[in-house]
Amino acid sequence: MRKPSRGDLETLLNAQRNRPFTYSEVGATADAELPPGYRHDHHLHRAGSGQKAFADAKAAVRAWAGHQRAGTVIHPNSPPLMEGTPVALALRAMGIWVTAVCRIVWVVDRPDAYGFAYGTLPHHPEIGEESFVARLDGNEVVVEIKAFSRPGSTLVRLAGPVGRAVQHRTINRYLDGLAARPQAHRSD
Repeated sequence: MRKPSRGDLETLLNAQRNRPFTYSEVGATADAELPPGYRHDHHLHRAGSGQKAFADAKAAVRAWAGHQRAGTVIHPNSPPLMEGTPVALALRAMGIWVTAVCRIVWVVDRPDAYGFAYGTLPHHPEIGEESFVARLDGNEVVVEIKAFSRPGSTLVRLAGPVGRAVQHRTINRYLDGLAARPQAHRSD
């Protein structure tokens, strides 16, 4: 019920650091088609145009600005965006603090795209993967979040539509934190 301390998150991270992913489709958010058997989310948010807007969107992804906007505690504070980096997260949802541990599964750093994806480890309420990418499409800058997930516990399954609403609210906050402008096109 209480907000976890940095020490709590470090202990959790150390216990999960070498654990296997909870799903077999590791890296699938980089593919055009997400794997069957999961809920799919695909959200796009326009973040301006031109190189300056793209640089700003890349910096937001690098700084985990979406997570910060959603009120997520990230441990360590500024995890390096490198494949294999584990990350502990804590987020207040429905009045309680929920903790989760993920590992970065891929990173993209090209002239037209910058971002990463992380996948769930055993201490996570969901099973699946989520990616956060800033893209430069011509002159248009778009922030994209793609995810596939399913409940990882009975409690999450029982939360049903309420849990899904929390998930959507969190994704929208991620998008708001990553994009410089409020105009958005969000799709499921």
